[in-house]
Amino acid sequence: MKKLVITAIVAVACFSMSQGQGLVSSQSTNHAGGVWVQSTNGITLNINDIITITAGASGSFNFVTPADLSAPKVLGSTGFTVQSNRVFDVCVKAGSANFTASNIDAGIYGNVPGDNTTMPASVLSMALASNNTLGSVGGYFAPLNSFHAVPTSSNYSMGNGGGPGSGYGNLLILDGMPGGNNSVLGNTSRSFNVSYEANPGWAYAGGTYAMNVVYTAAQE
Repeated sequence: MKKLVITAIVAVACFSMSQGQGLVSSQSTNHAGGVWVQSTNGITLNINDIITITAGASGSFNFVTPADLSAPKVLGSTGFTVQSNRVFDVCVKAGSANFTASNIDAGIYGNVPGDNTTMPASVLSMALASNNTLGSVGGYFAPLNSFHAVPTSSNYSMGNGGGPGSGYGNLLILDGMPGGNNSVLGNTSRSFNVSYEANPGWAYAGGTYAMNVVYTAAQE
């Protein structure tokens, strides 16, 4: 069976409708109401396996006061939409082992030994806040460093359970149901929301620290 994988935000769409060769019969038939004749025309629909995942707005944490650095901060939900014509899984991972630092405040004496700008991905945790994919889930805050390697229990490799493979991170949603924008049939898009928690503490110099979080939706 074919496997199809797509990483947010990428859309693949193909729908073709072709007219098959007409099969014609022109034999006249007499009946009480007169004479009638029939002709048939064969129609074929060729539909690809199609899946899209779209992320909502990016998020930003601001650490301004001593209280901000003394406790974790939680960012409100970010929404994702999945459209798929087959059952799918969603995986998540940190885009890099460390945040990228910029706009570092050099201070009055410039950068000095002991200033730390190497912030690991584990500073950021995420949780599944809501799920409308009809798939099974887990909903706790987990450090993103755990998403670099897939635990054995969640190792859905291609050809082994139908998932996207170990390179796409930790399994977030299993067996999401097909859905798309088709309100006539009530076949709505599947969606989920995540929340982020950041806990840098007092270990890092002032500046801007950025990292991508990668979500991959894969058909089974």
